[in-house]
This record gives sequence, structure tokens and C-alpha cells, in this order.
Amino acid sequence: MEMRMNKAFRYLSVVLLSFSAQYAYADCSAYSQPANLGPVSSFDVPNLPSQQMSGGLSCVGSLTLASTSHIKYRPIVAPTTLVHQNGVNIARIVIRDSQNNIVQTGVERDLSSFSLLSLFGGPNSSIPFQVFLTESVSLKPGVYTGNLQIKWYYYVGALGIGGVNLLDYRSPGLVYSWIWGVTNWGTGLDAIVPITLIVKEDCRINTYNVDLGSAALVSKFDTASGMVQIICSAQTPYSVGLSNGQNFNTTRRLKHQSKNNYIAYDIYKNFSPQRWGSEGAERWNSTDASIYPGVHDGTTRQTYSFTTKIIEPSTTIAPEGVYTDTLQVEVRF
Repeated sequence: MEMRMNKAFRYLSVVLLSFSAQYAYADCSAYSQPANLGPVSSFDVPNLPSQQMSGGLSCVGSLTLASTSHIKYRPIVAPTTLVHQNGVNIARIVIRDSQNNIVQTGVERDLSSFSLLSLFGGPNSSIPFQVFLTESVSLKPGVYTGNLQIKWYYYVGALGIGGVNLLDYRSPGLVYSWIWGVTNWGTGLDAIVPITLIVKEDCRINTYNVDLGSAALVSKFDTASGMVQIICSAQTPYSVGLSNGQNFNTTRRLKHQSKNNYIAYDIYKNFSPQRWGSEGAERWNSTDASIYPGVHDGTTRQTYSFTTKIIEPSTTIAPEGVYTDTLQVEVRF
């Protein structure tokens, strides 16, 4: 009799060890990690890749095939646009779930058929979504925001054996039966996921060399014209400054290629006597550009025409050779 009892005890011990190797542990909660798009240059907005974000439900622990799960979501508000900080401008977006379905307000999706092992692969073990920016043009710089408001319904095993949950986590009001499954999804768990897009100011600048030509005497050089072309971010006025060059001393100067000889010159806005400089009234406002003044649509190239004049006294005798200077064009928002 004693030997039979020992055998029975040994048999039970083996069965319990077999069951304990199949358990699953999990803890589920609402999760609201923000989704951040950018910072991105306004010109790179059309090429911004999609960003992974949390869908608002996170389950941490040892999620295995040993547990049973029933999960679905219903978007209360699925934004299709983000709103600029000025309350007027918008950026269009699309949100997709982990099965590539477009997330739409009021449209429920049941994720119960998917493995827990692959489902909770987002930030901090959350169910991941993807957000896409669908703009094809430059946006006004600034911060754009919106919120994905979503309700989750879930029944996830906290301790499972062979597909049967001994302990579970469930959303508020959910009723589950081992025989009938989910009989009442309840009121669900609310989650809010903030979405932020940061668009940075940017410009594209084209400059061209100015050639004053050749002359035997300083007094014989003609006035030369030139231009600078600029595109800046949409709805972003700016001003353009021109540096004093590398050889400035009271005025801009051209330097001989190999000697310490200089020829004074200066640069003026359009064909006017207004000097183009780097500070104060000498800066050039985009609202006064030579071509397309005040056009700030992010695609139109504004042109700034200027004249370059030799202002060295006509009595100056300069050694023959090539005289040069280099200036910087600077945009200030």
C-alpha cells in the first residue's frame, strides 16, 4: 500500500512540472506615449517616413501561446489632420493599425485572431500603429498636434495552462465564459495618444558669381548686375543680409590675387543707391524682393537683383591682376 502511494505522488509531481512549463504572465493597461513626427525641414515634409506609435494598450510580461486572448478597439476620434499652433493651418495624416487597416472614427477592429507574441510589438510592449504624413507640399513651420482617442476591449490571460486562463486581465465590464467566450465586451478602457509634428523653417538659396570684367584703369570699370534667388518655408516672411566680405575696411574691398592691394567697391539693392548690408535698414525684406515680392508659398523662387559698383577714387593706380572678394548671403526669419 505504501509503495502505491509513493508512485502516485511521483506521477502527480511529473504532471505539475509539465503544466508549469506552459504558463503565461501579463499585465495590461492604457498607454499614452506620444507619437513624434520630426523635427523635419518644411521642404522635407513630403519625404517624411511613417512613424510607429503606441495604439494605447500595453501588455507586459511573458505572453505565450499558453494563454487565450480576445482584443478589439474602437476609435472614438481618429484624427485625419493635425492642427498648427496658430489654430488655422493643418497637416493631413493617415493612421494604420498593425494589420495595415486605416484607423477610422467609430470603426471597430477585432484583433483576437492574432498571436499575442506578435501583437504587442510596439513601444513598451504596446499594440503598435503607424502614422503617415500625406502632405505633398511644404508646410508652414511650427508645431502641429492632434490626439488619437481610442477605446480598448480586452481579455488577456495572466496565467494560462494549455490555452486555459487561470488568471486574466480584462477591460472594465467585459464578461468571459470558458464555454461561450466573450458574452459582453463591457465599457472598454479609454486611451489617448498625442500626436505631434514639428516643422522647421528652412530656405534654399541660389547665388551667382559677379564678373566686373576687365579695364585698364580703375575708373573704367562698368557697373555689374547680379541676383540672388531664394525659396523659404511657406507663410514665412524673412529678411536677407549680405556680409561685408573678407576684406572690409570702412567699405567692401576687392583684394589682389597675390599682393596686398585693394579696390573699393559696394553692392546696392536693385539699381538704387541703397546699400545692401547685414543689419538694420540695409537688410532686404522678402516683402520687397525684386521679383515676386511678398510671395511666401514655399514653392516660388523670389529674386533679389543688385548692382555692384567700383567706388575707388579714379586717381587710384592699381597693379594689374585679378581682384576678388567673397560674401555670405544670410537669411533671418
